Amino acid sequence: MANDFPKPMFYCLDMREQPNLQDILHIPPNTHFEKANILHGLNHTENSFDFCHQRMMLSAYHGEDVAYVIREMHRLLKPGGWLEMVEYDPIPKRAGPLFTKLTDTLIAFLKSRHKYLITGPKLRRFLKEGNFQEIQYDYASIPVCWGGYVGKHMYENILTGMRYVGPLIYKELFNTEAEFDEAEYDEFVDKAFDECVQYQTFLNVHWAYGKKASTVH
Repeated sequence: MANDFPKPMFYCLDMREQPNLQDILHIPPNTHFEKANILHGLNHTENSFDFCHQRMMLSAYHGEDVAYVIREMHRLLKPGGWLEMVEYDPIPKRAGPLFTKLTDTLIAFLKSRHKYLITGPKLRRFLKEGNFQEIQYDYASIPVCWGGYVGKHMYENILTGMRYVGPLIYKELFNTEAEFDEAEYDEFVDKAFDECVQYQTFLNVHWAYGKKASTVH
């Protein structure tokens, strides 16, 4: 995007350490990386940005943090600037019993730790409560394990996450006090994904964007 639009400045913020720019080829000169935690406030003055984008923060915040995050992005935007948010609905559609059990267990685990999930269907309400105007909202359905390249890519993304949380959800998933059995867990996950082809399972990805009110003269 920075290559396609060379005039704007792009600021990429994340809590992780900034990438070693020497290891990354062809970084556009209008792109900047910053390590920052929005919950601590961002080191930019108000009315600084024309556009803010946030995505895939499903379990990043506790419930009381959401309103603050929206206010902080509202503060950063110039009058007439836009905020865009993109999130999954973590509840799969047309899922088989194994994939349903897998995702239900994961969602219950996330809720137990974070108390609140930022899911796609909530985005429009967040923007409305944050005093944004001209709110637009839509979603797209993404296949899991079927439907060509897109379905394959979605499968790979979900599989990466499921492998990471395996030791955390294993006991609840199998209703056991036994220690994590990687082979047993991987077999269950593989069968759950096989079901996605049979049932043609999909996930909905939602997006919403709204405008900060223009200054009234």
